Amino acid sequence: MAEFPRLFTVSEAEALMPQLGVLLKRLQKAAGKARAHYEADLRSVVKTSLTNGHSKPKKRRPIVREIEEIVRAVHLHGAVVKDLEMGLVDFPHQRGNQVVFLCWKLGEPSIRYWHELDRGFAERKPVAQPPNKAMADTVIDAFVRRYDKPTHLAWAPGRVNLIGEHTDYNEGYVMPLAINRYLMAAAKVNEEGLLRGFSSIDQNQPSLNQIEHRMNDVPLEPPNDWSKYALGVAKMLSKDGAQLSGLDFAVESSLPIGAGLSSSAAIEAVFALLWNEIDRLERSPTELAKLCQQAERDYVGLNCGIMDQLAVLASREGFAMLIDTRDLSLRFAPIPKSWLIVVADTGTPRELTASAYNERVKACRKAAKALKKKSLRNASLDDLEKLEAELLPFARHVITENDRVLAFAAALQAGDSAQAGALMAESHRSLRDDYKVSSPALDAMAEACWQAPGCIGARMTGAGFGGACVSLVEAAQLHDFITSAEKAYKKAMPHRPSLQVCQSVGSAGIVEL
Repeated sequence: MAEFPRLFTVSEAEALMPQLGVLLKRLQKAAGKARAHYEADLRSVVKTSLTNGHSKPKKRRPIVREIEEIVRAVHLHGAVVKDLEMGLVDFPHQRGNQVVFLCWKLGEPSIRYWHELDRGFAERKPVAQPPNKAMADTVIDAFVRRYDKPTHLAWAPGRVNLIGEHTDYNEGYVMPLAINRYLMAAAKVNEEGLLRGFSSIDQNQPSLNQIEHRMNDVPLEPPNDWSKYALGVAKMLSKDGAQLSGLDFAVESSLPIGAGLSSSAAIEAVFALLWNEIDRLERSPTELAKLCQQAERDYVGLNCGIMDQLAVLASREGFAMLIDTRDLSLRFAPIPKSWLIVVADTGTPRELTASAYNERVKACRKAAKALKKKSLRNASLDDLEKLEAELLPFARHVITENDRVLAFAAALQAGDSAQAGALMAESHRSLRDDYKVSSPALDAMAEACWQAPGCIGARMTGAGFGGACVSLVEAAQLHDFITSAEKAYKKAMPHRPSLQVCQSVGSAGIVEL
């Protein structure tokens, strides 16, 4: 391995940018002069040779010494000049278990790229950047006021599921996307072996926003607050053989709790990324998603599928992701640019309990066993007549929902708004009538959205029993859609709704500060 006088963090490299910018501009100016002198010398040599003369060796010009001195000044900072004309500088950097170069080009406002030591500018890759700078600044400032300067910043988006509800724990298909509502944490290792910090996650119960637990003594029973998701991740990583550092942290969130937008998976993903990076565990996004799912199942006590965790950790900006939860293969379909995503929070917190959710999981497993199938993924509508009346509607929803997901993916790819909308409506009705996980507020919101101008399709999203609906809306009619849907919902229900346009964003990430 190449040895360097120092290794830079991203923030250390960015702190040097103003000084190096001055040096690089001087270097480019000096190089221009040297080039002009060289060309003049070359013409003189050619002219002399054509007249059979002899050219005298030129003295080393002062401009060359100036270039050498500037390059030496850059190198004394620990950086490496790579290209004079482009103004390229590399900074040695520890990324996971390897040393790489952070790559900066004069004029770029921040350190955005890195490349391997034996690669160059053409093969540089993006360094993760916080998706919401204002939130990043807020959570870092909060951490500094309580502790010290944090070393890492991690974030995870929320998610909406366009279609494919309650199919992931039946080895079925789902089609979620990540949205630009985030949970973000600033963190630093502590020497006491504690998971210790505070958050703004639950404004209604501020006493639950401060936590302190010993890493080697995670409670056997999960606490009755959001920290159970972080503790579950710690427990599963430790069970898998990882030696975890204690962390001080501060958390900020723009994800509403109980709206069905996967705030729990965002918490799990953020803490999984922090330990994965800080303790160099080298787990892939899919491995982390499996571990987070295991935390929710084995520690929190909710027999969930893997959709939420995988959507949060492996999404792509501008795309919905078709997940086959049997083999975890992913396919991505672009969202047509004229379609907007609107999340309509009903103003009613989701009343999903572990018992209600787990009852449906058990019913599906019982139905699969009765049909002698590995899971309901293997069942067909023809099999339904073999089931007892109590299990039939649950199985019917799962079987038809899987078909709807595949048809929806094709409609999305083709930009077929009529087909996409019809499938979303069918999904909602199936969740309401067969799976019985809707609520009066969700039904009222879905009806309000269906009747609003510009609506392509709408349905409840998430596990149900309250929360939010997701709508696809024609961009040109967005204002009329929101006005109409809000008015109709308020007429039907006493709750205050919140309809927000969301963007499809990339996956969770982490940076070293």
